Amino acid sequence: DITTLSPEDLTPVVCLYKDNPTSSVPLCDLWCQIQEFKGSKCIECPDKYISDPEKETLCDLNEELQLLLNNKDITTLSPEDLTPVVCLYNDNPASSVPLCDLWCQIQEFKG
Repeated sequence: DITTLSPEDLTPVVCLYKDNPTSSVPLCDLWCQIQEFKGSKCIECPDKYISDPEKETLCDLNEELQLLLNNKDITTLSPEDLTPVVCLYNDNPASSVPLCDLWCQIQEFKG
């Protein structure tokens, strides 16, 4: 019996073939379709980052954040446990706002 899960019930995963130099798109397309039958879904880079000059970094940070947000064993720290930090991407001339937004959300898991 195959049960259909709603997208919210699927666990985010990163495509095993995303770094394949010649066939990442078709390999990931098929691999990700299979994962949906196993209760997982591939993390896709949001459209708002696709045309950004820092696309690669934004997509990587988004991927890391999605995995952290969906990890049942990890929670964000309370504000009093957080150490103030300066965003790693503060001086990025093209994309400091979206980069810092993602990076700072990730830091809430790391302290």
